[in-house]
Amino acid sequence: MSHDFRRARVGVAALLITALAAGPAAASGGPLVDALKTRQARIDSILHAHPGKLDAATRGTLEVALAGAIDFGAMGRAALQDWDARSPAERADYSVAFEKLIRRSLMRRVNVYRIDGVDYGTEGIQGDHGRVDTVVRAREATTEVAWEFARTPQGWRVCDYSIDGVSTVRNYRRQFAKLLETKGWQGLLERINARAAAIGSEIEKEVG
Repeated sequence: MSHDFRRARVGVAALLITALAAGPAAASGGPLVDALKTRQARIDSILHAHPGKLDAATRGTLEVALAGAIDFGAMGRAALQDWDARSPAERADYSVAFEKLIRRSLMRRVNVYRIDGVDYGTEGIQGDHGRVDTVVRAREATTEVAWEFARTPQGWRVCDYSIDGVSTVRNYRRQFAKLLETKGWQGLLERINARAAAIGSEIEKEVG
């Protein structure tokens, strides 16, 4: 698997929900900022109650809190350039593999969610789409994260995010397109599932 493909997974684990933390400089909330703050309250309550290593049960609770922010279906569809050409069965297999990869990546390095805070920019909403620009402040680095939202029956959900100007969905889309070209459909699914399995093994070792 390419270095870029691995790095993209690290980006999901390290930054996707890191920017849900609300710092002292957070802007007054609109619906998108409020959604982020509410979700972060759940994350904070978990991490504050467990300042050390997280056991398996606590990790499961944290995963529920983190995954609630994401529209996996929208991200997966946007990341696959020939989604419309795929059969219902192929779409189902891919969607399951994609969500598994993202969920496991979220839990790969849970300590990255212990940050100093986030500065929120002004949110913008046009119809069923919205965006919030944030600056994540951590001990090691300051990172700009732009959040793209879609309105769903369950409320606003993250459908893409950019880290220092690099879109996660476009990054996936480019890498998946290359894998489709070189490995074919089954090769793409095998790579996604293999990466998810590898991350799962890393998590098991850390918990164990």
